[in-house]
Amino acid sequence: MLKYFELSTLFRFLAPLTLLLTLWGCSPHKNQAALQQKYPQYWHPAKVMFRAGPFESLVTMEQVKVESGVAHLLYSQQGQYRDWPIVIILGGSEGGITSHHSRIGEAVLDKGYSMAGIGYHNFDGTPDNLREIAIEPIVKRIADLSKMDNGRKRCVALIGVSKGAELALLIATKSQVADTVVAVVPSNVIWQASNISLLSRSSWTYNDEPLPFVRYPWLSKGTMTFLSEGVTKARGLHEDALSRLDSEALFQIPVEKISVPVLLQSAKQDNVWPSHEMSLSILERLKAKKAQHKFTLIPYELDHYLTLNKQPVYDAVDFISNTLSSKSHCIDN
Repeated sequence: MLKYFELSTLFRFLAPLTLLLTLWGCSPHKNQAALQQKYPQYWHPAKVMFRAGPFESLVTMEQVKVESGVAHLLYSQQGQYRDWPIVIILGGSEGGITSHHSRIGEAVLDKGYSMAGIGYHNFDGTPDNLREIAIEPIVKRIADLSKMDNGRKRCVALIGVSKGAELALLIATKSQVADTVVAVVPSNVIWQASNISLLSRSSWTYNDEPLPFVRYPWLSKGTMTFLSEGVTKARGLHEDALSRLDSEALFQIPVEKISVPVLLQSAKQDNVWPSHEMSLSILERLKAKKAQHKFTLIPYELDHYLTLNKQPVYDAVDFISNTLSSKSHCIDN
């Protein structure tokens, strides 16, 4: 039988080794199968058409298109004019493609817009993990979806959810493909890749260079909670990472470069990351940079999964409708 001293020595050796092996390849969605079952609307649908909305309009789905590691599914109502605005939806770290079965997809289609869910990881033909995802191919796909047969561009509303909101804000700082942006439970900084490994990497690249990012701490109370309970309890992990920074400036998204109206939707009871506090930080940066364009913040007494609730979804679609109707080039096509 091992003596107490030998057992304690063995434990001290195995504990950090176990932690490192756990972190190797560990993803915030390690319980992804359970989440897919709980939230099926975040994954691509099996049906090609369905009945939706109060008018029972027939909605058709085009073939999945995958190119340069980016996939999309385009939905539209039969009889819809080709030049009507399109709403592009970017999901989060769960990956896949947001479908028309989702609450937000149905709300967009019921409003009369086309809808496209874009998959940039964890979908056939795309990267397995959200790690060093190139922004340019996603921008190109959005631009392609906005083109009409007559060569003109239809208006684009971009909705990003969670990590997708981080991406949507970055896209708006580096391109003019969107006429308006809705960032649902967003971040004000660029985070480490969601697939945590021994080699820390950025979530995004631009011009073939990884964007500067906030690293997750190896050892902290938040880290241990995340490892034991998963992404739904990852708030502490993100708060611990932010608290260890001397300054966020290097990692902040330069939102002052965005030239279109933006709606921020934050969750005050967010247990995944501090989306409300990070939304306030976005507004603080805009004020410090004396940005002139309009950002609107709507906070909710809800958890991270805002798009499962009616009011945030309706607010997002109403914001898009009101914003696009005020743009002459969006209503004159």
